[in-house]
Amino acid sequence: MQFRHPDGARLALTTGHVTHVGPDWAPLHPLFHAEALAQGCECDQRTIRTRQVVVPRASDSAVKALDESELIRGALMTLAQRQHPGDLTGDGMPDLKVVASLCGFRAKKETVHAIWHDLVAASLADDTNDDP
Repeated sequence: MQFRHPDGARLALTTGHVTHVGPDWAPLHPLFHAEALAQGCECDQRTIRTRQVVVPRASDSAVKALDESELIRGALMTLAQRQHPGDLTGDGMPDLKVVASLCGFRAKKETVHAIWHDLVAASLADDTNDDP
């Protein structure tokens, strides 16, 4: 790329490199591009990339949004399959402390009960479809 400055500009980098940009178009080493633009030099191109474009990517340990309903559903499925004593209350509803230990957070009672009723209804529907 070529740069120019109407009054001339001295470009000095913290690495110790120094150059001068005059009023005539002249090629400039890429090392000085960012400093030339910062000093008000003109460039012969419309788009100037002074740094490598790196697309950011989330790390594996990044915070992820939880789908609470799916985690609760998975916990309830585990609870239903293992059938441990104490997993259900006297009313036949899942114990919220057991659900919390399985899904990793304290879920709202209404949410747990709604998902539980959906699972029971789906299980009953499957049982009626299996009978000839």
